[in-house]
Amino acid sequence: MAQIAHPGVDVVILAGGQGTRMGGKDKALITINGKRFLDRLLEDLAGIKEVHQIVVVSSRPLPLYPTITLVSETPPFSGPLAAFHAGVVALSDHAAATTVVLAVDAPQSARLIPKLLTALSAAPHAQVAAISSPSGHLEPLCTAWRTDKLWEIFDQLETAHAPLKALWPARNEIIIIQGTGQEKDYDTPSDLAEFPDEDHQME
Repeated sequence: MAQIAHPGVDVVILAGGQGTRMGGKDKALITINGKRFLDRLLEDLAGIKEVHQIVVVSSRPLPLYPTITLVSETPPFSGPLAAFHAGVVALSDHAAATTVVLAVDAPQSARLIPKLLTALSAAPHAQVAAISSPSGHLEPLCTAWRTDKLWEIFDQLETAHAPLKALWPARNEIIIIQGTGQEKDYDTPSDLAEFPDEDHQME
């Protein structure tokens, strides 16, 4: 990988699943309360001053977004680990010191980036800061990584069709942050009914 060229944050948005549980729909383009999932993430990212580069990874075309950087995992639909790797490679020429990965079906998750960055900055021994759901499940697609450490791990992996857990370092190198509910992903049509009232957002 190239040398780190920027002190800020790169963001990889994974948007390339087949949407089987959503009836085959492209989750990036699902609209709720008048906004597409991908629009929600991009709008929130625009308000975070540390963000340096953004890449969206999808094996589907996104014709409504001609100005965003879009790449695909190889082979197409080969899983989130391969997609994350494709995004990291796409950003490597001008890489930032920290890399955040988000899932497009968690459209409020960008709001957790400040918490992730603060936690990672306060723990120099850690390789990654991860959000924990209320049930205690770590959210691998709502994490902030030290980019150089991430490259080291990817250099040792075969990514196609491999599980995301193959990426995780030792537990003592993970900083765990309690989620706020903004990390929630929406996988099915029935999940969409649980989207929070826009006038009563969780902090």
